[in-house]
Amino acid sequence: MECADDSCIDEVLEGQLFCIKHHSQITTIEDLQCPSGCGRLSYGRVGWSDQFWAIIIAAGAIAWVAIKTAPWLILLAIPLAVLAFASNEGVTGRYKCDKCLGEMYDSKAMVETMSTDKATTIERLLESGTPSPNKRQCPRCEEGMVRISIDYVEPDLSGGSGTALDIVVSVVDAMIPNPTMHLDMEGCQTCGTFWFDSGELAKIKGSASMEGGS
Repeated sequence: MECADDSCIDEVLEGQLFCIKHHSQITTIEDLQCPSGCGRLSYGRVGWSDQFWAIIIAAGAIAWVAIKTAPWLILLAIPLAVLAFASNEGVTGRYKCDKCLGEMYDSKAMVETMSTDKATTIERLLESGTPSPNKRQCPRCEEGMVRISIDYVEPDLSGGSGTALDIVVSVVDAMIPNPTMHLDMEGCQTCGTFWFDSGELAKIKGSASMEGGS
């Protein structure tokens, strides 16, 4: 696993989050506080690693062979799938508040957790951010955070079995634009830290499109 310092790709010390060079930064993790006043943030890694997908693909291949020729092989595929989930270390480091479920990301982690286009848009909007009405302080540098206004289009959730009625419904849905929703997240112009309240990150990641709001 890589060092939790986002500028470093060295391996961590055994049982630790940082490499030898950045090991002193463990105190930084202990001291980061939720901007909502909930208390100390916890650190973790999320997402699916290359190792996870390699094991899942292997388990899927074994399961396919089991269905076709040797059903007993399914006994090997199931433990492999369990191993994939149990051993996954995640690919994106982020801080999270266990009380309000808010999440903190830096620029590098933003690109890893969502599409590059969306991450780039949010970083651009940070430059023109306005003072946050919540008057929150950045957990990393304690400067005042700014409001980042975002309009996003909800994804098209329509689906069907391909019948004539489904096709008609799809055509009608295509003629009616998906609703545009609004949210205000926060970021720090000083150190490039971003804060998502509970549910905000999922809305942005799942959106069909997004842009700056008013």
